[in-house]
Amino acid sequence: MKETSERPDSMSALKALHHPDTERTLALVVDDCPNMRAFARIVIGKALPELSILEAPHPIDAIAQLSREGVAGSVAFVWSDKDMPRMDGIQLGQVLAGEEVMGHILDSEHRKSLKEVPKLMMTGSYNPGLAQALVDDGIFHHVGEKGEGGLSELFNHIHRAIEMAAKVKEQA
Repeated sequence: MKETSERPDSMSALKALHHPDTERTLALVVDDCPNMRAFARIVIGKALPELSILEAPHPIDAIAQLSREGVAGSVAFVWSDKDMPRMDGIQLGQVLAGEEVMGHILDSEHRKSLKEVPKLMMTGSYNPGLAQALVDDGIFHHVGEKGEGGLSELFNHIHRAIEMAAKVKEQA
C-alpha cells in the first residue's frame, strides 16, 4: 500500500458500521507514552481524517472521559496500548465490554453506546496466543504489534479492527 488511494476506505466502513442516526466524530487513544499518543494522532489523522482525537494517558482517565455526557456516543474507534500503569489495556477492554474491573464500570447506556465501536490494541509485548484470545473473547477487534511495518501496516491494523467490528455486528 504505497498510495493513499490504495488504503481501505475506513471512514466509509465506520459510517456503515455505526447507526446512521449516530454522529460519531471521535477516536479515543489511550496510551501512557506521550510520543505514542502523538504518533497515534498522526496515524489516525491520516487513516480517518474526519475524526477528532480524544486522548487519555491511562485507562482510568479514559473511563472517566467516556463517562461524561455524550462522549461514549461520539466515539467511533478506540486505540489502546496494552502495558500501562494503574490499569492495563486488557482491563480497559474488559470495562469497555461491560465488566467491572478494579471498581471501575461504565453505566449501561455508555456500554450500549460502545458495543459496536471498533477496539484496537497495539502492544510492544505482542503475544499471538493472547492476541487471538482477546479477539475470540470479544474484548478487542484486533490486537497488533507496535513498531511493526510502519504507517501502512498501522493503517491496515485500524482497518482490520473496523472490519472485525462489522463482522461481529452482522453476526449479532
